[in-house]
Amino acid sequence: SNLRTNKLYQLGILTAVTVISLSALLTVDLAGGMTRGWTVAETAARIPLDDWAFYNDVLQKYPVLTKAATSGTVYGIGDILAQSTEGKEVGELD
Repeated sequence: SNLRTNKLYQLGILTAVTVISLSALLTVDLAGGMTRGWTVAETAARIPLDDWAFYNDVLQKYPVLTKAATSGTVYGIGDILAQSTEGKEVGELD
């Protein structure tokens, strides 16, 4: 019961963060600071380029922090994928 409640809280938080992040990503041009609606084709073409430019700008300004965040993110995703392929569920991940 308590474990199920914790799983629901975690799922809710993860869902909220994902929705907010995707909303911001799909409606804001980070390089230009301009909010606008994008077509699917424009999104597919612009997001990777804008994100790469933004990442390179941050990398130049804060190289150690950016590399640490990138490394931690990639490690975390890899760890979750590895544990998931071993049959662990979200609540069992360590």
